[in-house]
Amino acid sequence: MKLGTDIIKLMVKNGDVVLDPFIEAHLGPNSYDLRLSKYLFVYDAPEGLDMRREPVGRHFEIPEEGFVLRPGTLYLGSTMERAGSTRYVPHLDGRSSGGRLGLSVHVTAGRGDIGFTGHWTLELTVVEPLRVYAGVRVAQIEFDELVGAYGLHSPKLYTGRYAEDDARPVPSRLWRDFLPVEPVPPSPLRLLLQEGYKGAGYPPYVKAVGDGFHVGLDICDRRELSGAYDLFAWTADKAVKRGLVDPTKKEALRWVGVLPSLDGYEKL
Repeated sequence: MKLGTDIIKLMVKNGDVVLDPFIEAHLGPNSYDLRLSKYLFVYDAPEGLDMRREPVGRHFEIPEEGFVLRPGTLYLGSTMERAGSTRYVPHLDGRSSGGRLGLSVHVTAGRGDIGFTGHWTLELTVVEPLRVYAGVRVAQIEFDELVGAYGLHSPKLYTGRYAEDDARPVPSRLWRDFLPVEPVPPSPLRLLLQEGYKGAGYPPYVKAVGDGFHVGLDICDRRELSGAYDLFAWTADKAVKRGLVDPTKKEALRWVGVLPSLDGYEKL
């Protein structure tokens, strides 16, 4: 369900939606218009781009007399406004007035993530030479409600590779997908759990929750429930004594018993 004008204004006021600067005249029935900033970026790739390589290019500014975009070239622009939400899913698209001049403001990346609030990078292409100017409304952003695991007030917010805010357009960082992944060392609390259950014939299943873990047994091992809990209690006591767990925060290390489902859990 998309947010209408009144709800967008209310969400801006209470901070669930960010539109900065906010100009009420830029509100539509179910969207908000965003302006093109003065910053552009073009790739320097006479032989073509390579996904595996960090791209090179140059940033420059649109002069007062405007700048002509040419067909066959991808220009990255950015919005003057910071926009996003920690509660709703943002979706950016072009305005019909620009579309009637052959201007596209994104290639495929129109959908945003909950948690990103910043200047949006625009993927500008044209079908005819078109002179553009900074400060012109070229895009519109809408907000949708999200239903599911990452719903209302969920802590799962966007922290990806474009999370930092930059007023200038940000070129692709797809090349980072090809970098070797450094293994993440286990936390001291996980190492302690492994120590506690070392040699047990029924290794438990764990799920990381914040800085702690939920611990339980597969239903097939339910006969070992009493012994498994004793090992958990020993581990929890050691965790407190070693300062790995705040005793006032019961959720940091929690015994959940027999697990009806292993979704989200992994064997220790």
